[in-house]
Amino acid sequence: LELLKRMHAQRLKGAYKMLYIKKSLQSLKMASLVIVLLILLNSCARALELTKAQVVRLNVPSEFLQCEELTLPSPKSQKDVSAFLIDLWGAYKQCYENIQAIKELNDAN
Repeated sequence: LELLKRMHAQRLKGAYKMLYIKKSLQSLKMASLVIVLLILLNSCARALELTKAQVVRLNVPSEFLQCEELTLPSPKSQKDVSAFLIDLWGAYKQCYENIQAIKELNDAN
C-alpha cells in the first residue's frame, strides 16, 4: 500500500511538472510572439519616408517653345514627299533639342 501511495505521488509530481512545462512553453511562445510583433511594428514605423514636393517656376526663353510648323503640301511627285519628310525630320530634331535644353535648364535649378 505504501508503494502504491509513493507511485501515485510520483505520478502526480510528474503530471504537475508536465503541466508546469506546458504552461511555461505557452508563456514563452506568447512572449516570443509579442517580441516579434514589437520588432515588426518598430521596423514598419521606421520604414516611413516623407517625400518633399517642391514647385519651381522656370522662365524658359521663348525660342525654346517655338517649333517649326510644317504644312502638308499636296504631293505631286515622289520628290515633294521626300522633301516634306526631310523637313519633318529637321523640325523634329529642332524640337527635340529645344526640349533637351529645357530639361537641362530645369536640372540646373
